[in-house]
Amino acid sequence: MIEFKNKIVQLGFGAIGKSFFEKVSKEIKFNEENYFIISREKLEYSFFLELGGKLGNFIVADVNRNNFEQIFSKYLNEGDLLIDFADSVGTKDFVEWCANNNVMYLNTGETDWPDNWYNIFDENLKK
Repeated sequence: MIEFKNKIVQLGFGAIGKSFFEKVSKEIKFNEENYFIISREKLEYSFFLELGGKLGNFIVADVNRNNFEQIFSKYLNEGDLLIDFADSVGTKDFVEWCANNNVMYLNTGETDWPDNWYNIFDENLKK
């Protein structure tokens, strides 16, 4: 089993986020006090507690282009891990912020802010 001693912050707690949270402790040994969820959906809090989440480790925030740096700076430090299950957020911006702050980043897909959404076919041609 992998052991991780720093903080883990999970962005997004939808179906995939819940499923991951439920199973992550079977693969990674970590201090449960250092596992945080950031979600814009405050109704997800009860599910977080039911799945074993710690009181005070569920953060309700609508992460957007204007506030993500402030939110990440508050909860993430060098050596921590950000796991991104959110949709309609700036993957490229998150990668840059994490690289600049020496924070590890794991994501399940590439997305962009809602005001900069692109057609996947056009984007693949650009790449």
